[in-house]
Amino acid sequence: MNVPATPLSPSQAKALQHESIPGFVFEECNKLITQDLSNGRATVTYNALLTAVRARAADMPGYAHLGSDVPQHWVSPENIRRTYEPAGWKVEFDRPAYYESGESKFFFSERR
Repeated sequence: MNVPATPLSPSQAKALQHESIPGFVFEECNKLITQDLSNGRATVTYNALLTAVRARAADMPGYAHLGSDVPQHWVSPENIRRTYEPAGWKVEFDRPAYYESGESKFFFSERR
């Protein structure tokens, strides 16, 4: 007998989405944080992270078929925050308004 599936709650869906992110995404983010780290703070541009993740995925078995189309949730501000804040970082994300120029950026600072 088949048991009918039940809908996921929003928190369950977010948790499953977060769990599906490959570890190499965080390895690339860690590298970028380390490169910029000064006085407990680091800035990582969204484009730098996305570029690093795309390059790494292209070299990883099972992910090369994605090309430059890596899932957006891998580098979403919400998922980056959900990963790094429990590790001791305060994570802020700034996206310029449509009338502003500049890049979207993650700001990591050591929690005190």
